[in-house]
Amino acid sequence: MKLLFTLCLFCCSVTLSIGQKIITGIVKDASNGEPIIGASVRLADDASSGTVTDIDGSFSLDVKKSTQLIVSYVGYKEQKVTIGNQTTLDILLEVDAYQLQSVVVTALGISREEKTLGYAVQEISGDILKNNSDPNFLNKLS
Repeated sequence: MKLLFTLCLFCCSVTLSIGQKIITGIVKDASNGEPIIGASVRLADDASSGTVTDIDGSFSLDVKKSTQLIVSYVGYKEQKVTIGNQTTLDILLEVDAYQLQSVVVTALGISREEKTLGYAVQEISGDILKNNSDPNFLNKLS
């Protein structure tokens, strides 16, 4: 009886594991090679299956052999990676940088160009924010 139970258990585990493998990898910044912490790694055909990278940029995920991964992170271009027969991946994400010229925030949270507003607008430059003094008055006493 124990032999039959063990054989059934083995057959079930083999059936479930066919076509599945564990993929490990590291997600890095393409420009400087630094690991990206908290990057999203998910299966292209199953959005509910995925993970995020740890402090070293590493991840581990159970996948099917013919699956593609989608790797994304804020400020970087999303990348699709075909797994094939690989079990370890080194993924380099490229920066997707664009510079904002200006943003107008109104009381209602509606963004508009400055010249279309019918009321006064105060402009704060980045230099003013960088040169802001230390708010801790104890540092000024010493």
